[in-house]
Amino acid sequence: LTKAIFTDSEFEQEVLPHLLAVLKSVWGFDSFRKNQLDLVRAVLTGNDLLGLFPTGAGKSLTFQLPALVRPGLTLVISPLIALIRDQVQKLRHEAEVKYVNCLVSGMTSMEQEEVLAEAQNKRLRILYVSPERLRDPRFRAFLDKLPIVQLVVDEAHCISTWGHDFRPDFLEISTLLPATKSIPIQALTATATTPVRNEIEKTLELGKRGLPFVTMTGDFRRDNLVFRVFHPSSAKDRDALTVSLAQQIVGSEKGGAGVIYVATRRESERLAALLRSRNIAAQPYHAGLATATRHHVQELFMQGEIQVVVATNAFGMGVDKQEIRFVIHYDHPNSVEAYVQESGRAGRDGKEAYGILIYSSATQRTHRFLAKKGIPTSDEIAEIAKRVLAADFYGAVRHSDGSIFTSFENIVTELDFEEAKLWVIVHALEQAEVIKRGEDFVLEATVLLNNSLDDILNRLSKTDQELFEILIKEFNFKPNVRCYYKALPLIQKIDNNPHVVDALLTKLAQTGELIHRTYARGSTFRAGINANNKNVVKKIATDFLTRFQQFDSRLKDMIKFAEMSVNSGQCRAAYLINYLTGSTSSPRCGKCDLCTTNYPVPWSMSAVVAPEPLQVHPTMAILETVRDHNNQYGKTTLKKILLGEAFGKSGGKQYELPAYARNSEHFGVLRGVLNQEKLQNYFDRLIADGYISEIERRRSNDGGIYTSIQLRPRGRDILAGAEPIPTSES
Repeated sequence: LTKAIFTDSEFEQEVLPHLLAVLKSVWGFDSFRKNQLDLVRAVLTGNDLLGLFPTGAGKSLTFQLPALVRPGLTLVISPLIALIRDQVQKLRHEAEVKYVNCLVSGMTSMEQEEVLAEAQNKRLRILYVSPERLRDPRFRAFLDKLPIVQLVVDEAHCISTWGHDFRPDFLEISTLLPATKSIPIQALTATATTPVRNEIEKTLELGKRGLPFVTMTGDFRRDNLVFRVFHPSSAKDRDALTVSLAQQIVGSEKGGAGVIYVATRRESERLAALLRSRNIAAQPYHAGLATATRHHVQELFMQGEIQVVVATNAFGMGVDKQEIRFVIHYDHPNSVEAYVQESGRAGRDGKEAYGILIYSSATQRTHRFLAKKGIPTSDEIAEIAKRVLAADFYGAVRHSDGSIFTSFENIVTELDFEEAKLWVIVHALEQAEVIKRGEDFVLEATVLLNNSLDDILNRLSKTDQELFEILIKEFNFKPNVRCYYKALPLIQKIDNNPHVVDALLTKLAQTGELIHRTYARGSTFRAGINANNKNVVKKIATDFLTRFQQFDSRLKDMIKFAEMSVNSGQCRAAYLINYLTGSTSSPRCGKCDLCTTNYPVPWSMSAVVAPEPLQVHPTMAILETVRDHNNQYGKTTLKKILLGEAFGKSGGKQYELPAYARNSEHFGVLRGVLNQEKLQNYFDRLIADGYISEIERRRSNDGGIYTSIQLRPRGRDILAGAEPIPTSES
């Protein structure tokens, strides 16, 4: 096949036989699943396409298969790095398809160069990239040279501010559109309500670039998935239900593995320990674990050596385990979309599986608290805009043309802001044209010259010669010697634009004059047209409040699902399908707890027994609390968190702990275990032995100095299990 786009008749007569042959040889399937062929046909006949298909419905096949049977490159943008790696692994190593590769974080500079060279030289049919690559100067330099015939946006709901999983990086996709001209776009998602779909269509300009546009919706009915919701009356009953149901399902003839979703890291650790006390192979999974630990837990789960993973929502994206028999939500997620995606990970093998929700009204308070905590105030937004535009922080350099060069890590460190929250604020300032963000640049790199300085200089234009001579002088470039290039010191000395240097070094690398390995990227900012407009900053803050209202609306829809009663005449499966598709007439499933009370399930409520309470280890509780509030609070506040004391006295006056401290997941964990004096002894011993330390910090509100507690490497070793817990405690 020599064409990228086909007519309908060509598709039927010439393309379809090839598709079926490749489908059989690579995937081992004799035929397409329902709706898959329609998507593939729409792709190969040149349509812009929005596909709404449920989790596990084989969305990836609908772009992988067309990519393998036609010339050119399919560029796939996906936020799920675990899924990217998994799909590349399966195609390259299991199916022995060598025309697939990826560009994601964690790859070396050399690996990235090799992948881009493969793509440029038409040795790749599929290239996966993560969203943060879209500002990468090296990727942008190659973009116009790539033989792209299809742009795929996976998990496209991440584009939408209405969605449950908005990612600012995804909005960079719109900057690709001029480079991709009239190339068809295939946007795919498993969770997109009508407002989300509308925003995806608008942002990606689907159907607006001279191409026909079609929307396709798959069958969201999962006949093998049985939904149940329980309403325990106490925390003890909630634990008993969760642990007993998991134990019974794992031990039943249905067998298989399971996932239990929780809202906090602490619950992940605690419930995993409770399950292990019932002889169930269970491990926690959350963002607080080291990356290597998370990968190890996921690998053991995929191989069947772990029966149950107790996880926050950090787990699941890219986990394609077919025989998951149950997904229990100890805490419900904050949206119906997220619930469908998470519960839909059960039963992908087509056998009966169970989506179980252990409902507690306390969960919604946790979600609302965390969401409110992430809403920036107008003062915070104004402060960030002011500091960035004034280059008023370490590691920021102002250029003579008004550009500000720095790294995002410098901003995070200097302004002491949570990284994810800062990203969202910077993006909002950019959208409102308070600041203007340019292309990223190479912050640091190594350069190895392959030829003599004279040979390289003689082959350059006069302008390039002058710049290269500056680089030779500043960084002591020599043939066959690895030299280090740093952009910010260069800008400070010669007031040069790092993008010009990037272009020169990239050109020399492509002609073989040198080897250019980048390992850090910087960000470029300058004032936007609304830089001094205070009303715009206030509007940004108002927009964030509107987003919270959108969040709250989605949360209420999730609570409605949990609180539906038998007398409502509704069906849980039908509610989920109607919510996602906008339908009002989805048929009842006949299996959920609202449809029937006697559908056979592999557990008995009479066998539900409360687990033995876990022994709280004070040292571990203290170290975990310090870790999660590292450098934030002093001993007094940390002790109150651990003992569950919301109030204190200072200078004879009563004060209340900050809301964040009162809502800490460690609040009250040592209540009834230790008194004030013994807890103080623990802190003193841990400081003396080098597990934690005291450091002085400056308060942001009044500039005063206070002493906070910091976790030391030795303390981290205990939490990681690399060092035994101290035994000399009394």
